[in-house]
Amino acid sequence: MIVEGTKNLLPRPQNPSEKMKKNTFKVLFYLRGNHVNKDGTSAIMIRISIDGEIEQLTSKLYVDPKVWDTKRGRANGRSAKILELNGRLQDIDVSNI
Repeated sequence: MIVEGTKNLLPRPQNPSEKMKKNTFKVLFYLRGNHVNKDGTSAIMIRISIDGEIEQLTSKLYVDPKVWDTKRGRANGRSAKILELNGRLQDIDVSNI
């Protein structure tokens, strides 16, 4: 049967209560706040979320918690060391592509 119009071209869920699943991808950087090294630095952790499933791993990068901006997920400052650290985090963060 041929149906005219564009409304019927979109796929519809079998059950009206089902919603189409939204594909999501998110990368978040945060400090491992429960552990500070002897030199005063904390590990930068990575949380990757894909369609609601979460995986956490370490970046093997360390930063002084005093310069960490939790909201941005980056270190504050303009020193060469901080610029290099933020550059590495940017390289890891493929979600900004």
